[in-house]
Amino acid sequence: MIEKGLYQPEKPEPVVFPGQGLLVGGAVLAGIGLALVVSAFLFQIGKATGVPGLVFLFIGIALLLVYVTTREKTTPKD
Repeated sequence: MIEKGLYQPEKPEPVVFPGQGLLVGGAVLAGIGLALVVSAFLFQIGKATGVPGLVFLFIGIALLLVYVTTREKTTPKD
């Protein structure tokens, strides 16, 4: 089978799932943004961190939404 080119070795399962970068990146950016917004408005640390905090928060939320909408629907293996 190898000589005729018919042998196809099994591909190993990927260690990471597709879109893991979007999930992790979105969660990190959303967390940073939320921390900046909370520190700016709740603790009155500085209003200058509020706007960048909102930017980070909404970029993180956008990445999480992209992950949720584009992830593959998998069926559980029995």
